[in-house]
Amino acid sequence: MNANNIYEMIEYAVQAFHGRPAISYKENKVLITKKYEEVYADIQKTAVWLEEHHWTGKKAALVGAMDYEWAIAYLTLLYTGSVIMTMNYTQEVSDLEEELRLLDPDVLLYGKIDDAQQEWAKQLTSVETASMYEAKRTPAPDIAGKYELDPELPACVLFTTGSTGKKKGVMLAQKNMMALCASAEFAYDGVRFDKGMAPVPNYHLMKLGSIISMFSNGIEQYITSNTKRTLKDIHEQKPAFIQAVPLVLEALRNILENDTSEGTIAEKFQKFNGHLHTVSVGGSFSDPKTIDFFEDLGVHIISGYGMTEAVVITNERAGRKKKGSVGEVTPGVHIRIVDGEVQVSGQSVMLGYYKDQAATDEVFEDGWLKTGDLGYVDDEGYLYLTGRKKNLIILANGENVSPEELEGQLRKCPMISEALVREKDGHLHAEVQSVENAVTADIDDYIRDMNRKNVLCKRIVSWELRETPFEKINAMKIRRN
Repeated sequence: MNANNIYEMIEYAVQAFHGRPAISYKENKVLITKKYEEVYADIQKTAVWLEEHHWTGKKAALVGAMDYEWAIAYLTLLYTGSVIMTMNYTQEVSDLEEELRLLDPDVLLYGKIDDAQQEWAKQLTSVETASMYEAKRTPAPDIAGKYELDPELPACVLFTTGSTGKKKGVMLAQKNMMALCASAEFAYDGVRFDKGMAPVPNYHLMKLGSIISMFSNGIEQYITSNTKRTLKDIHEQKPAFIQAVPLVLEALRNILENDTSEGTIAEKFQKFNGHLHTVSVGGSFSDPKTIDFFEDLGVHIISGYGMTEAVVITNERAGRKKKGSVGEVTPGVHIRIVDGEVQVSGQSVMLGYYKDQAATDEVFEDGWLKTGDLGYVDDEGYLYLTGRKKNLIILANGENVSPEELEGQLRKCPMISEALVREKDGHLHAEVQSVENAVTADIDDYIRDMNRKNVLCKRIVSWELRETPFEKINAMKIRRN
């Protein structure tokens, strides 16, 4: 695809996939399917509405549950060179107020929000506000608007929350959004023209990426309005392709393994969804046991590596997987390893942190983004991650230990669902969360056997069984204190 920005991408996709379904969704329990040219017409109407209010090219905050109108507002803002600022609509009004203060947008466009949030939005005086549903009433334009957009033009501000809990606004450019489309073209072999789903909240980068990458690659995207309906939607809509966090795969596996009806797991899977053949999974650690479970059923699992600050870095491809690797570097991205740390440059790297030059300067070195991840690249160009630089445990004897490596070993135990390794009194200590009906003595035996295979500095001296789940951050990663 020869496109340098989202305007060019949408123009290309509408021509390339004319007559094909682009977006489907349910309205009043009735399935509605919009073809590419119909979506394009709605984008044009929304663009005229934005122009009439002088909001094109401005900073626009979006808040509301996922629906077709939200998707159109999002696509149109990117198409017209505006800067999108997504907000977490599940928050209380007081949290939304704080987020709005940090974002400082020119306009707030709200969609499906609760009564208290809507009252708050309507009474705002610090920013212009409007319901995104108003665009429906705009007459269709006779001539489509044209927008020349610099690839370096800011396109999106997304909050990222690290393990410390501090929010940072990541500024992404048009070129970063296009990197997501290029990555999909690179990795999603055999998915074009299929029906897809991305049951992820619309304030998450994965969802924002899925909307444009599916649109640019001819994939019909079914819009899920409620992530709590995810499994029901997978069953009813029977998508061939899913883009999701590992939690979705684990929940689907749990349903199949606990199905008491007659038949093999494969037969039950065919009955639940006989079309699913590809899953792109990311956002947090994927349990190898779950990956193997679905690959044994014939589902191709695509894993990759990226972060909000560098939207996509590597991807796995069909027939080119390597055990333990996060895949090959995607086109337009460059990697170097400095003192064990993965550093990245290229079209997927952010412009910087929003209104925080000091934080931006801290993560860049000579134009390279310091990811904070430790890893290495083999002689065939495959990247392997070994841990987080800031999580390194320095023992009393000066040895450096990556807790992620040991946590990965612990999760291989069938009785352990999650694990966290930290330093305690000068030695390594593990907190583990077990599966239901696990035997403590068996976990202890597993850890003892693991210790015998590891070098002295990587041996877990003490461990404890957690009674409550680990606290998680947005990407479903365990919060480290």
